[in-house]
Amino acid sequence: TWAALRTLRHAGDDKYATPISAAERWLRALEVKTVLDAAAVVLGLGTATDPAARRQRESCLRLLVAGRAPPGAWGAYLTSPIEPFDTAVVLLALVSLVDGPALAGSVLSPAELRQHIVDGRAFLIAEQLDDGSWIETTRPAGQQSYAQWISTTGWATLALIETRDVVP
Repeated sequence: TWAALRTLRHAGDDKYATPISAAERWLRALEVKTVLDAAAVVLGLGTATDPAARRQRESCLRLLVAGRAPPGAWGAYLTSPIEPFDTAVVLLALVSLVDGPALAGSVLSPAELRQHIVDGRAFLIAEQLDDGSWIETTRPAGQQSYAQWISTTGWATLALIETRDVVP
């Protein structure tokens, strides 16, 4: 939903107003249960500051804070092992809130948000393989998939690029 919504917003055409509005309503009403869903909803909400968006974002941020493992990484669920893919998506969500009005009055202070990003980046860098890739995140875990290897590497690379300006 986030990727489609982002594409429609960037198209800038009024003919997409109805599907954009429907997606935005859906994101505000979704019952978020997983870390990965929470990150995707934060991404989809963008910088919206209306009351429904703020409530949903705060719910998602509480889940992300609870799901953060000690090395500063995330898995898909609160009790899942940490993974590069899930950590990358969470980092993309968190960096979208840096220096924006959406974080005002949030469960995360700007300093905590930045620290989560710094720690997540450190995890991704530590997990990077010698060939520049990352071990693929598969569901169920422990499988091998060329497509998911490429996907995990793409998401991790994107997260590192997007968060590079947050590093102290």
